[in-house]
Amino acid sequence: MGRLLQFRNEIVMLWRAFMAPETPLWLKGLMLLVPAYLLVPLDLIPDFIPIVGWLDDIIIIPLLVS
Repeated sequence: MGRLLQFRNEIVMLWRAFMAPETPLWLKGLMLLVPAYLLVPLDLIPDFIPIVGWLDDIIIIPLLVS
């Protein structure tokens, strides 16, 4: 539960950094990778493979956010 709250705080911090005018444009471009990874149906490991397909999403998304 603690990690979920930390993840929520990281998302809020990511949004604030994205909206800040002093954040470099190249970094804002990298920040767009997080929602793009969530929205694009292509995965490193397909989701139809039980458990392992979801595991990459559970690991990669927090890594991209942090």
